[in-house]
Formats: sequence, C-alpha cells, structure tokens
Amino acid sequence: MYPYIFRERLIHLWVILIAISMRENTSVEHRGVVESFVNNIVRVGFVSHAACSSCHAKGVCSVSEVDSKYVEVKSAGSNWEIGESVIILLERKLGFKALWFGYVLPLLVLLTGMIITYAITGKDGLAGLVAIGVLIPYYLLLYLFRGFLTNKFQFTLKKI
Repeated sequence: MYPYIFRERLIHLWVILIAISMRENTSVEHRGVVESFVNNIVRVGFVSHAACSSCHAKGVCSVSEVDSKYVEVKSAGSNWEIGESVIILLERKLGFKALWFGYVLPLLVLLTGMIITYAITGKDGLAGLVAIGVLIPYYLLLYLFRGFLTNKFQFTLKKI
C-alpha cells in the first residue's frame, strides 16, 4: 500500500512541475534598494520573507523569519542612485536551475553514495558517513565553477 501512495505522490509532483515549466516564461520579482554602484556593478539589498511571515501568530512562532539579502547585478550604462527603489528580476527557469543545483542534485548524490556504500558493505554508519562525505566534492565543484554559474544566473534591474 505505501509504495503505491508514494508512487502516486511522485507522479502528482511530476505533473505539477511539468505544468509550472510549461507556463509562460515569467520572472520572479523582488523589491530592493540600491546600496552601491561601483564599476558597473550594482549592489541591491532586499528583504526576504519566509512563507509564513504574514501569519498572525508569527510573534510566538519560531519558524517565521525575515532576512536581509544582497544581490550584485552587472549593469552597464545605467545611472543608479544610492537609495533608489528598484525591482530585481530573475527568470523563472533560472530559479528552477538554482533549485536543481542547490537541493535536488545534492540529494541525489547523497542518496546514491549511501545506497551504493550500503549495498557493498552492509554497514549503516559507514553508508551515512560516505553519503555526507560525497557531498564535499560536489560542493567543491560548485565552488570551483562559481564564475561560470554566476554568468548563467544573471539578475536584471528595473527602475520603479
């Protein structure tokens, strides 16, 4: 019974992801404020809200959070003023790529390392350690290719 329910939920999730990816190519938008503008690089600060930050119980709940974040955007030829309100845009498909590199692929690497190690040795503890250890080269590769990834994940700015 459980494998059937699990399989049905995976199919449901897959259908939702396909429906989202087939939608019109829209952008994710955040309001921000220009912090600095040096050498055609604009540093924009914005406030990231947790999904439950608008809840009426957020004062007593430890889950809700609001966090300040900064983004550096290459912007040639535009005059930006410090303190100016802008909209930060990121294409939705790039958001899915970031989700893939940040969450899905590391999970697959972790599970693969754990399953292969357990199949070979039969030891739970060793499988867990190897699974965590396999993530070290993964994140090292992400770090080494950060310049390439930075060029792929370009934000754009729009004046308000």
